[in-house]
Amino acid sequence: MEVKDWVTLFFPILCNGILLFVLTKLFETRQRKNLDSQTAKQKLDYKYKNFIEEILQIYCIEDTHTILQLLDKKFALFFTFTRENKVRLQEYATNITNMHTIWTNVSSIIDIVQNNEDCIIKGKNEKDISFWVDKLFDELVETAQICIKNIYERGDYAL
Repeated sequence: MEVKDWVTLFFPILCNGILLFVLTKLFETRQRKNLDSQTAKQKLDYKYKNFIEEILQIYCIEDTHTILQLLDKKFALFFTFTRENKVRLQEYATNITNMHTIWTNVSSIIDIVQNNEDCIIKGKNEKDISFWVDKLFDELVETAQICIKNIYERGDYAL
């Protein structure tokens, strides 16, 4: 066989090998990026779920004043967390907006009560706060259910 025949024989094999190597690396890179993205989303969902669980545990306290103080601290962290991760938490945007609106209502009532001399929640303010805090609880439970459903539907419960 001449050199020309050898080149004609091995050149397509060499080109196919290089092409397969490059395609394999592209698919591996894409798959690794998808896996990294899923892992990041999974960790974010778990952190979000844990935030909600911490807030829901506050409701076990019997003293309304203590509940409101703890909720004030936790919701400040919670809304900061949701603002920082707004893009990745897009599926919870409606629930987050509802919670923010409800918390704004609760905060406005708390501000009214704190402007009074005795700073005691009573009468109409007590009913309003009770209503909004219950509504906030319902929204938190609904969001937690969606979050847990998303985690288990994706099969991300291994973490």
